[in-house]
Amino acid sequence: MKRLLALLGFTGICLPGHTQTFAEWFEQNKTQLKYLHEQLFALEDEDETLVEGYAIDETGLVRIAGNKQADLDLHTRYFSTLRDVNPVILADPRVSRIITLTEETQKIGDSVRQLRNVFPRLRARVDAACDDLEELCVADVKSLELLLQDGATSMSDEERLDKLEKLYEEAKELNEIARDYWRDAEFFTSFANL
Repeated sequence: MKRLLALLGFTGICLPGHTQTFAEWFEQNKTQLKYLHEQLFALEDEDETLVEGYAIDETGLVRIAGNKQADLDLHTRYFSTLRDVNPVILADPRVSRIITLTEETQKIGDSVRQLRNVFPRLRARVDAACDDLEELCVADVKSLELLLQDGATSMSDEERLDKLEKLYEEAKELNEIARDYWRDAEFFTSFANL
């Protein structure tokens, strides 16, 4: 037991600590107020540090939100341009040429259909060929309408121009086929009338 008290006494001497002085011990209220004031000043300093830290965090978060919103706006504008048709594409001469070629092809098909009575045995084939021409013309017109309608498709201008070029080539080819068909029908009609 003596050893334990000696050990405690020795550690009490060696370890630094914050203890009240003898004068402070007799004036507990003043001492307590003094310590509370010190704690308040320390808390006020900590509060100021926290306020500054929150201000920095808030500024950073506002900046991040602004950057994200700007990025979102940029992407939104880009994707909306993909849905809107450029007026230059609408004014492309191939658009009116596709419409003209399609109308000509349909008229040629109607003219060939009128000659089918000359060839009674080929009537079913002539009707089928004219129906095919009609279906292809309708499909080309629908594709053109979809291509030129705002919001119908999402394509870049280059993709729209490529698609327009393909539609134009298809319309030209279909018109040539219809013309060849008409020439053949006229040729055989001239023989049938002999």
